[in-house]
Amino acid sequence: MIIDMKKAATAGYLLLEAMGVDAQKEPYKNTPERYARLLVELFGNKPQTIKTFEEDCSNGPITVKGHTVWTFCPHHMLPVQMVVDASYIPRKTEHGTVIVLGLSKLARICTEIIQEGPALQEKVTKRIAERVLPYADLVSVEISGWHLCCAMRGVKSTSTMETSITLNREDAIE
Repeated sequence: MIIDMKKAATAGYLLLEAMGVDAQKEPYKNTPERYARLLVELFGNKPQTIKTFEEDCSNGPITVKGHTVWTFCPHHMLPVQMVVDASYIPRKTEHGTVIVLGLSKLARICTEIIQEGPALQEKVTKRIAERVLPYADLVSVEISGWHLCCAMRGVKSTSTMETSITLNREDAIE
């Protein structure tokens, strides 16, 4: 996602102004620019290169556990913390080897999906699995999300939301 820094800073300024805050005085001075940088940090798309290796090794599950990402709820624009566990069984090649993703790639794929912009946790879960599937025979993604829109307003619950999906190679063909 491309973030227009000038518009994002203006949005931060207008938000402060709407709350009756003088954005020219401390501690609010430069807050609109910091707000714009936050949006770039969360959603500024940094394309990931997915490096793979063909290896003669175990074809058991490979998992990243506890990878934390942050996004915004698309309904309320409040923060959501998601803790991602993503596993895949490497795709077998015709040579009897398997395709293995580079060590950091599962975590990078999770971050790349978040950078697409504010999204429902259910969509993030599915998008991560779909992004890993071309390299796998089976993918499983589980996310535990803490939604500030639920904790701060409305129901005021600090519970977590759990989502999961499992996809196999046949799912990619459909």
